[in-house]
Amino acid sequence: MTPLLVYHVTFRMRWGWSTEENHWNNLETFVEENQKYIEWKHITATYKLVNNIPENSGVYSFNIYRGHKLGSNNNIYPYLYDSNDDIMNSLYSPIYIGISDNLRSRFRNHMLGNPKIKQAVDTFSNSKRTSLVYSWTEFPKIITRDYERYLIAVFGPTLNNQS
Repeated sequence: MTPLLVYHVTFRMRWGWSTEENHWNNLETFVEENQKYIEWKHITATYKLVNNIPENSGVYSFNIYRGHKLGSNNNIYPYLYDSNDDIMNSLYSPIYIGISDNLRSRFRNHMLGNPKIKQAVDTFSNSKRTSLVYSWTEFPKIITRDYERYLIAVFGPTLNNQS
């Protein structure tokens, strides 16, 4: 009997924003088709604000926030732009993207039990740096996985591990 050969292929996730056209096309198409569900909200990533997060399903991210004034010209993307901030083109660079059946519970779990998120909170709470922001959009559970996958492909967040 011939021995069975087993091959293990490991996908190494790319860190940083994608430059691949198909990644951006997939995300932009998904956003256009599901715009009625997408309404990103943002808070400073601190445990004391946990009750501001809904207990519904959705997509979330931990982001490094950096405001950029671009004169009178704003580059607006529905998944990057804070529509409540008309003066600044507020860029949210995701370091972790996920989905959850209960956004509040998942935030709590990350803040209390994820050492990488705790380290990010400590690092970015330094007043000389940009702040760490928790963002979420409540989203129909049936398509949260697709949205998460497209966001991860485009933004390559450094704290997400894929295998």
